[in-house]
Amino acid sequence: MENLELIKLIANETEISENSVSKAVQLFNDGNTIPFLARYRKEQTGNLDEIQLTAIFEKKEYFENLIQRREFILKELEEQNKLSENLKKLINNAKSLSELESIYKPYKKKRKTKSQIALEKGLKPVSDFIKKTHKKNDNFITKFINDKDFKSLEDVIKNAGYIIEDEIYENQIVRSIIKELMYNKGRLKTKKKKENDTYKIYYDFSKPIKYLEAYQILAILRAEKEKIITYKIELPYIPYEKICRFLKFYPEKAYYEHLIEFVKVAIDEKVIPSVQNEIISDLKEKAINRALEIFAKNINYLLMTPPLDNKKVLGMDPGYKNGCKVALTDEKGNLLAYDIIYPTLSIKNVAESEEKIIKLYNRFKFNFIAIGNGTASYETEIFVRNFIEKYNLDIKYSIVSEAGASVYSTSKTAIEEFPDLSPNIRSAVSIARRTQSYLNELVKIPPESIGVGMYQHDIKQTRLREYLKIQVENTVNRIGVDLNRASYYLMKYVSGISEKTAKNILEYRKEKPFKSRAELKKVKGVGEKTYILAAGFCRVVESSNPLDNTIVHPESYERVYEIGKILGYSRNELFKNWNEFKSDLKDFDVRNDEDKFIVESILKHDYDPRNEMPNPMFNREIKNISDLYEGLKLNGMIKNIVDFGIFVDIGTKENGLIHKSDLGEKFYENYFVGQIIKVKISKVDIANKRIGLIME
Repeated sequence: MENLELIKLIANETEISENSVSKAVQLFNDGNTIPFLARYRKEQTGNLDEIQLTAIFEKKEYFENLIQRREFILKELEEQNKLSENLKKLINNAKSLSELESIYKPYKKKRKTKSQIALEKGLKPVSDFIKKTHKKNDNFITKFINDKDFKSLEDVIKNAGYIIEDEIYENQIVRSIIKELMYNKGRLKTKKKKENDTYKIYYDFSKPIKYLEAYQILAILRAEKEKIITYKIELPYIPYEKICRFLKFYPEKAYYEHLIEFVKVAIDEKVIPSVQNEIISDLKEKAINRALEIFAKNINYLLMTPPLDNKKVLGMDPGYKNGCKVALTDEKGNLLAYDIIYPTLSIKNVAESEEKIIKLYNRFKFNFIAIGNGTASYETEIFVRNFIEKYNLDIKYSIVSEAGASVYSTSKTAIEEFPDLSPNIRSAVSIARRTQSYLNELVKIPPESIGVGMYQHDIKQTRLREYLKIQVENTVNRIGVDLNRASYYLMKYVSGISEKTAKNILEYRKEKPFKSRAELKKVKGVGEKTYILAAGFCRVVESSNPLDNTIVHPESYERVYEIGKILGYSRNELFKNWNEFKSDLKDFDVRNDEDKFIVESILKHDYDPRNEMPNPMFNREIKNISDLYEGLKLNGMIKNIVDFGIFVDIGTKENGLIHKSDLGEKFYENYFVGQIIKVKISKVDIANKRIGLIME
C-alpha cells in the first residue's frame, strides 16, 4: 500500500479531503502535535480542528499497523511455502486488521494443514481433474493410490478434496457472499450457561447483526468471556448452490456429488467460522471505537469543569466504622491539615466531629466542602448541612465523584506526593483537589477508573490511556500552563514536552523562576523544535514582555511589533503602555487570519475556556432512594452519557437513568457531562437500586 493509498483510506474513513489529510499526515511525520497544528498551523491543514486532526492521527496509526502486519503475514506465508496466488490476493485486499487476522488464523499453526500435505503428496492434478472434468475417469485417479499414503480411490478423492476446500476458503468472492449474508440476514443469538443477573437481558437474546448497538456487542462479549453465555451468528439459509454455480461446479460435472460435499465442508467448517470471527472482530472494533468516542467526549467535559479559584477546600471521604477521612487544602491544593471524624455513629460522635471541624474552620477559614459520593455520603451530607446551619457559616458544599480516588491513593504518584499519609487520607486529598481543578487531579488517575464512558474495562488499557493522553493534551494546551507554577503532571502534557523534559523544567525553575518564554530554550532537552511546539502553550506571568502571557506564538512577535508601529507604538512604548495598546487594538483593521488571531489572543489574554462551562451543583436538596416517588421533580447533574441513555446524579448514592427512548436521536449533541438539568422520577426500584428518570 503506497502513501497515496494510505491518504485515500484515511480520507474515506474520516470524510476529510485528501489534500487536508495529506498535509496533516506530513506534518505529523515531521513531529508536530495535534494542539500545535490546531492552533498555529491552520492555514496548512485547511483549518482542521482538534477533533479532525485526532481522527486523522488515529487512522494513520491504524492503517500503518495494517500495512506492517500485512507485510509480516505475507513474508511468513511465503517462507513457509503456503502463499498461493488466491491467498496473496485475499490478504492484499483485506481492509481491516480483523479481516487480515481472520484470513491468517488457519495458517498460523506450525503443523501442516491437510491441504498442504495433499499438495506435497502430488494430488494437485487430481483436485484440478475433479473440478473440471465432465467425464468420469476413475482410472486417472487410481494412479495416485499407494500403500503408504492413499490406499483407495475414495482416499485419494478425499485428500484431493482438502485442496479444493482450502481453495474455496481462500476465494474472496465466496467469503464476500457469506459475509454479506451474515451482515444483512444474520442474527446474533445468545444462550445462557449460568446465572448472573447483570447479564439477564442476554440470557436468550436475538437481534439482527446490522441493528446491534455498540453497548450490546460489548456486553455480550464480556458475558461470553465470563462464561455466562455463549453466542453464535445464525443464518436463515446457506447458499451452497449459488456458491457451486460461481465456482462452476455444475451438476453436469462428473464428480459433482463430491464437489458439493467439498463446498459444504469448506463453507460450514472453514468459511462460516472464519467470517463469523471476522464480523465479530469488526463489530467489536467498531464498538470499541464508539466507546472511545463516548469516553473522549465525556472526559473532555469533565476535564473542562470550571476550577474553584482562591478557595480552601475541605475534602471528605465518607465512611461508617472506619470514619470519615477529611483533608484540608489551600488555594493551590497544598495539604494544610487532615483528620478522621465519625459523624454517622452516635450523637456523641457527631458532637466530637463538629468540634474538630469548627477548630479547622477557625484556624484556616476554609470556603468549601467537597463530599465524596460513596458509602455514607448521604449521612455525611446531612452532617455537613446541619454543621453549616448550626454555626451560620458562609460555606458551600458539593457532592463529588469518588471515581478513581482510591486507585490514586495507592498509586506511585500518591506515594511520591504524600509518602507519610495513609491511602484513606490521600483519597480525601484527591476529593478536595478535584473540586479545585478536575484537570489537575484527573491526569493522575488511570482512565478506566475515572467513571465516565462505556465498558472502559473491556478496552485494552494501553489504548484507553493513549486516548486519555490525547484528550488531556488537547485540554491542557487549550487552556495553557503557567511555566513557573504548573505541576509535573500537567507539564508533561504540553505540546512537544516529554516526561523527562517536564522533570527538567521543574528542576530548572527550582533554582530561579522563568523570566521569559525564550528562557525555556535553556532547559536541558528543549531544542528548537520542542521550543516551537511548546512555547505558545506556556505562559510566563513574570515576563517583562506581556506577549509571554498570551497565546501569541513567539514566531508572531515581530508581526505584533509591526502592528504596534502602525498604531504609533515603538517596542518599548508598547510594553510600557500595554493596556493603551490593547485598547487601540480593538479598532485595528484586521485583513488576514494571522492578524485576526493575534488581535483576539491579545484581547483575551486571560481567557480560560473552562469558565464557559457550568459550575458544579452546590447545596442540593438530597434524597435517599427510599424517599423518592414517581412524579417527583428534581434538579440533577449529568454524570455520564452512553449510547443507551444518560446517568444523572440527583443527590442519592445511586444515579438515575434517562433511557435513550426518552431523549430523541441527537441527545449526544444536546447534553454533556456536568450539565445541570431538570428531571422527573418515572420509576423507583428499591430492591435493585435503580432509578428511572425522564426529562422535565
